Amino acid sequence: MQKNKEAEVLNSIYRGAKTGSQAISDLLPKAENSRFRSDLQTQEQEYNTISNEAANMLIKMGAEPEPVSAVKKMGMKMGVEMNTMINNDTGYLANLMIKGSTMGITNMTKVLNNYKDPDPQITDLASRLIKAEQQNIDRLKAYLH
Repeated sequence: MQKNKEAEVLNSIYRGAKTGSQAISDLLPKAENSRFRSDLQTQEQEYNTISNEAANMLIKMGAEPEPVSAVKKMGMKMGVEMNTMINNDTGYLANLMIKGSTMGITNMTKVLNNYKDPDPQITDLASRLIKAEQQNIDRLKAYLH
């Protein structure tokens, strides 16, 4: 039973990091400010590192990483397209990413709060994702105006 819960938490970490990475992939073509693009790419690398670690931990325990659904990916892509059709100002794009990171923090915090008898390695990875999201928010605030 505990192994199932651990796999569930790891999959939440995996999907959360993959969702962040996908959002950046969708948003990067719209970003014109080179410093902003660089910050997004740094953020994307962190998401990829965390998702890879979660995937490796899942595989070691004999589980498969659950990908972000195609419906969710398409919804995110359409959301980015619609939200940036009229406005692709750097401040506006930063605000979209801040909202996404805030949702990521909220979702991962809920997962951790419901994780009883946690494995320290798994909670460390979840905490790293939350910390990365918070650092992204802090870094992106500089672009708000």
